[in-house]
Amino acid sequence: MTKQEIIQQIITLNPEPDQSKCPELWLNYYDSKKLVVRKNANTGEIQYQREFIKEGKKWTSVWEFIKKHNETPNRGVFVYSPRASLETAYMKNWRFGEERVLEIASVTIDGHRGLGARDWKFYTGHYNSVPRIFMFEGDAHIYNADGTERFPEEMKTFNHHFVSVDCYHLQMFPGNRAAAEEAKRFFKVEDNVYPWKVRELYKKSVRKPRKPQPMDDIANREYDWPDLKNYPLSERKNTTAYYSNVVTANSNVIYCMPVEEYLMIRILTRHCVLENNGYEKRIYYVPGNYYPCPEDVTMRGERTRIIISPKGEIGIYTTGWDHSKTYVRTSARVSYSYSWYGSDQDDQFVYLGFENLAKINKTKYLVPVLEKVKKSTKLQVLVNAIRHPILEQMYKAGFENIANYLNEGDEVAASLKKVFNVKEKRMPLTKLLDMNTYQLKKMEELFKTTERGYSAYDVKKNILVVMKQLSGVDTFASLSKETTDELFEIGKVLINASLWYQDLRDTNNWWYRNRYDWDGDMTREEAKQLLKICKFCKNSEGLRMYIDTCRLYRRLPENYRPDIDIYDIDNMRSLEIIHDDLIRITNVFREESQRDRENKIAEGFKSRYPKTIKRYGVTGPDFLIDAPETPSALTTEGAMLSHCVGGYLESVGTGGTTILFLRKPELPSTPFYTIEVSGGDKEKNPRLIQIHGYRNKWLGNNPEAIPFVKKWLEEHDITYDKNILLCNSEGYGSCGKYIDGKEFGL
Repeated sequence: MTKQEIIQQIITLNPEPDQSKCPELWLNYYDSKKLVVRKNANTGEIQYQREFIKEGKKWTSVWEFIKKHNETPNRGVFVYSPRASLETAYMKNWRFGEERVLEIASVTIDGHRGLGARDWKFYTGHYNSVPRIFMFEGDAHIYNADGTERFPEEMKTFNHHFVSVDCYHLQMFPGNRAAAEEAKRFFKVEDNVYPWKVRELYKKSVRKPRKPQPMDDIANREYDWPDLKNYPLSERKNTTAYYSNVVTANSNVIYCMPVEEYLMIRILTRHCVLENNGYEKRIYYVPGNYYPCPEDVTMRGERTRIIISPKGEIGIYTTGWDHSKTYVRTSARVSYSYSWYGSDQDDQFVYLGFENLAKINKTKYLVPVLEKVKKSTKLQVLVNAIRHPILEQMYKAGFENIANYLNEGDEVAASLKKVFNVKEKRMPLTKLLDMNTYQLKKMEELFKTTERGYSAYDVKKNILVVMKQLSGVDTFASLSKETTDELFEIGKVLINASLWYQDLRDTNNWWYRNRYDWDGDMTREEAKQLLKICKFCKNSEGLRMYIDTCRLYRRLPENYRPDIDIYDIDNMRSLEIIHDDLIRITNVFREESQRDRENKIAEGFKSRYPKTIKRYGVTGPDFLIDAPETPSALTTEGAMLSHCVGGYLESVGTGGTTILFLRKPELPSTPFYTIEVSGGDKEKNPRLIQIHGYRNKWLGNNPEAIPFVKKWLEEHDITYDKNILLCNSEGYGSCGKYIDGKEFGL
């Protein structure tokens, strides 16, 4: 049988989800007396707290209830929701001859409060649902329900769409034991496979086996624990964190040892005996003081080993989160390999044998560098410097502060792109970065500063891009020292003043700033103008005035703009005069626009009122339907009923929507309920959008009005949803008592 035939047979045998592979769903909500109601959505069984109280029985707590039902073969799922559906991951293992198939989907069950059981259904209607898809053992492709490959264009070593999209949605669903056991048999692992483990196991199952390497053998040998008698464990109170806590000093041991021609770095962890330094003692710790504590030798751990070859190749080996004894090579980022052991407190780290780095030419130059950096970042500096030749060049050339800045995170290549706007290549620094030695030294001085805050960060990240844009030359390294110094100072002022080149072009500057920063093209004319403005402004206040001038000018319509050139301002006095004139013109424009808007809305209400009344108006013995004739009628309705209809002035005045008033004939001027119907006067298929009373309460709170509204909707061909009309489920201002609408023919 082909894979397509197997999938078709599975769908024929199992058109709907296997109920035994779906979890038991219990809904938890409250009745009108605020007493708990629990309903089994699968079977329809309902438990009322009020009945338990009447019979003198004990009502089980939530945790007792969950514990009891978790002991059942198909673990229950407890949902705090008075309505709608629950989605969960669905997995089932199939076998056809030699082919083993895992069926994966998201399924849903209607969790409505009504009586009767609901069946689980395959669900594809939600944006984060997982459609019915199939995985074959030993095949990296994922198949849709019609037998076609799922996003074959994203197939490389594995299906990237399945890994990045489907598996992401899967881990958002609550798991269930039956599905987890099915996936466990497919992947042939010891533990149940819940949704969050599918991605990892799928990638592992289709990964091509690696050829054994000498590093693999070295990483999996047995090694003795080093002698640490000179580094006794101790504890101290740490008050620098968000909350005061106790940390262990010298608990992380980074041990570099030679193994044949290789270097191995072992990351060891130590733990103290908790009983001897209990809570009673810790509450009396004085901040800054160290208190000796015995080591619990049974808790010693070693999860990560880093191997460095004589040629400078590096391999990171880890046992994984399951703490198995086999060390497997990983391509994970550096921090994933060791940072979980502790915080960045330097006193938690001990470095042994790092002088052995001098035995390998590729790491010899790093010995003096590692002596200067913090203990908590030594390992990250070491690994990143070996992985990225650009860092090696910078450290060797003496630009340690720039290298350390690039090395602050794991994404060295991304930082290199942000600061220098280049990709990493093996070539001389000055050629790669288009900077001469003097310019690199200026950058080194900047990165040497320890200033913190957004301004200092923006300057470091964007200064070079700003300088290159302002210079307007093809080869930045060709600039003289004097020009470099001038551009450097102007660039810092521009960034500190939050002047971004997009501010001169577009009114939506905030969006541009977040999306592009300074990374973009500036015309030579704009660059010259900025240089000229910076020279006579002298400070950030003048620059901000120029920014504001550009924005005011750009936002004015053509017929309001004065005949001036904002790119030809050459002194501070002219800038002040133009800025003040633009403010006055802008104020006049806003006042006229506001008057035009108000007149347009008022005319819209006046012209729409007779048409709306003719189409929707009706008067009965108990209720009537009216419409707002003026804008003030709408704002009065919103104020008296304490809801948001007063904000619909423009939508109603321009015909975007229709607002109607439900009132009593004996009180025609007193607001009762407000109704919104879709569309304007020419809407062919109007529908009910919402209906709210005082403080957004729903019509279900006044059931005497439901027959009138229902009849009015049907007579005027207005489509409606029962839940919108009654709100017999959750929502703000919901009904005081729950009704299903059957008595009203709903």
